[in-house]
Amino acid sequence: MKIHLLWYICLTIRLFIAFIPLIYNYIQPIINKNNIIHKLYSINKYIILLIGIGFLYKSVFGSNNEVQINKVFWHKTRIMHSLFYIFSAINYNNYKLSSFLLFSDIIFSVIYRVFSGHFTFQIN
Repeated sequence: MKIHLLWYICLTIRLFIAFIPLIYNYIQPIINKNNIIHKLYSINKYIILLIGIGFLYKSVFGSNNEVQINKVFWHKTRIMHSLFYIFSAINYNNYKLSSFLLFSDIIFSVIYRVFSGHFTFQIN
């Protein structure tokens, strides 16, 4: 199966999302002093929660018969993505745990692709 370029873009965006809690961990002393940063923190938390709820919704009501540019092959993993994102949002105050969960989601995606045979490895 050929891997679409958008999968790499998706991984890059998810990598950026996974770094956001670590950035908040670094600027934590500023968060409580600056109201704008505190609002951004809350917005990011709820965006991550909405992403998780979206994955959960699609895992219940979606199917592998969907087409999103190409045929959806990852339907059975949507529940795992939802768990990673929802637990990350719930634990967003623990920046390192939240970030770890989001990085784990990326690693899970790559491992799923490898074990599903989407990458071809040749030993010469």
